[in-house]
Amino acid sequence: MALTVPPGSHGKIYVRVSTMHQAGDELPIESQISELQAAVDAAGASAEIVIDAGISGTDLEGRAGLQSIMAAAREDRPGFTWVLAWKYSRFARNMEEALIYRALLKKRGIDLISYKEPVPDGHLGALITHILMAIDEFYAAATAADVLRSQKELTRQGFSAGGRPPVGFRRSVEVIGTKYGGAPLTRVRWVPDPETAPRVVQAFQMAADGATYEDILAATGICSNKSSLATILANTSYRGLRVFNRESRIEGEHGRKRRKNKAEDMVTSEVEAIVPDALFDRVQVRLRKSRDNRLPPERYAGGYVLTDVLRCQCGGKMAGNIAGSSRIRYYRCTAKCGRSSVPANELEQSVMDLVRRDLLSEEAVRSIIDSINESIASRDVSRGPALAAGKAEVKRLEREEANLHAALRQASPATMPSVLSALEDIATELSAAHARLDAVSVREKPVAVSDESVATTLAQLRGIAESGSLVERVAWVRSAFDHVEVFDDHAEAHWRETEEPVTTSIDVSSWLRRAGPNLRPSG
Repeated sequence: MALTVPPGSHGKIYVRVSTMHQAGDELPIESQISELQAAVDAAGASAEIVIDAGISGTDLEGRAGLQSIMAAAREDRPGFTWVLAWKYSRFARNMEEALIYRALLKKRGIDLISYKEPVPDGHLGALITHILMAIDEFYAAATAADVLRSQKELTRQGFSAGGRPPVGFRRSVEVIGTKYGGAPLTRVRWVPDPETAPRVVQAFQMAADGATYEDILAATGICSNKSSLATILANTSYRGLRVFNRESRIEGEHGRKRRKNKAEDMVTSEVEAIVPDALFDRVQVRLRKSRDNRLPPERYAGGYVLTDVLRCQCGGKMAGNIAGSSRIRYYRCTAKCGRSSVPANELEQSVMDLVRRDLLSEEAVRSIIDSINESIASRDVSRGPALAAGKAEVKRLEREEANLHAALRQASPATMPSVLSALEDIATELSAAHARLDAVSVREKPVAVSDESVATTLAQLRGIAESGSLVERVAWVRSAFDHVEVFDDHAEAHWRETEEPVTTSIDVSSWLRRAGPNLRPSG
């Protein structure tokens, strides 16, 4: 005997469609509700209607209606004994999760009933239910593959494959033909939005100039938080390259998560650029530098300067740690070799003393300025040929532009579009050539070497070493030292970028020792 609505009982009618288009046209929710409600009334039962409109059957956790049914089923007294759906496919298209949800309902004494697929009780009914759910899951997977294939083809043709365009773009509907019924066949392209696109360019310009995210958000208002702004600044669509199918949603141990797809699974297409290539590249360089210099929260909390360069005698890296209720800062071996931890204050002070002694001197500053001036002189020597080549390129493009203008005056209506297109291309090339020539034409001035300039530079460097921010001091340590190796009775600083390896020994035997009341074993 097939499962039916028991007379005089109370349950829930569950209706769902995958898309809002189905909800309004192909499979109206109203028709599902009316037939299901009629069946409940005919059985002399009552029901509460639960709706999930425009949500995929494979996304069980994302359906608020279904989750409300499961939450009610977990209560001590659920208050309903059945769930009636149009078909099992309306309940779920993911077989594994559907069986789990069905088992949870069954455990609470609640039957799952399919109005269009009556299933008998017993073992045969369980087998038929499994088969129907497997078919539904296969259908959902095949449909998803067909949809993805169509979306990729739309992207290759330069059209939108769905979704909302990023800020700065708007949807432009184009008629590309007619459907079988005579209705217009339309597609959507992303085009720059004249209202928001200038603010996007402003945001990129401010980011390239080093403005903070807070300042950019306040000035442009293109989004509401720093995370969204970071996504905007890394989006290649603004330079004219849209990437589709960059990520997929997969089932993980703790629910669905995003995974980056392989390059061959992604599809790219051109859109009208909002941000010039040069400006976009400048922003990416600054963002990469910012990521490289970013420090984890624990580094800020403990103020650890040497984590990047410290090495234990065993070869392992050393990281900052705060030990005990006294909150004393230490560095200890991450390999847990058993050697004692090192007090952070004393080691950092010794290393910065080395910096002040060997780098922050008048002789060192004069040497740095001499190196800068030598680099400027070298670039000035190579500037001559580049300047000549830039001028020659500008002259060539100007001649080509003049020839095209002459051709345009004599062009026929048939050839005029091609001549105009060539003129636009030449104008773009000429503008870029002028920009390159302007950059080469700028002559760098050597840095003046005087007692006053040396003293000013020295004071600035000492200020950073003594009271600079953690990021500034970490950057200094990274650039000055290849590594600092810590032994049982001393530490050795290995300087970076020298013709011959230079090792400076720091005598720390007075505070670096194997045992003591303020030391903790690294293991």
